[in-house]
Amino acid sequence: MSESFNAYYYSLDATGVQAVDDILREVAAAGKRYHSTDCWCDNHSGPSCRELIQQAADRSADSFKDHPTQKLLEARAALEVILSLVANYKPKDPVAAQTLDEIYVAARMALGR
Repeated sequence: MSESFNAYYYSLDATGVQAVDDILREVAAAGKRYHSTDCWCDNHSGPSCRELIQQAADRSADSFKDHPTQKLLEARAALEVILSLVANYKPKDPVAAQTLDEIYVAARMALGR
């Protein structure tokens, strides 16, 4: 049976991904404390629900920032920019043009095109 996070009017099912479940847990806790989201910014005794949800989201984001998949996505995005720049630049110098053509071909191959 999967874990669920119960609020007052709703419940959320765990995803099995700790970083996501931490956020769902805070949203459910906020929903259990207050019946309306307009109270989530109240901080009568410590951090508000909004602050706790944001902190959980920030911690979760930090856990993904150094993940290899994230680094690959960032590298792919950078390669897309390079490909776009190289495709639109035509130098007059034949050696530079040949070098850019080689970069263009390599970038396309790396992107699977």
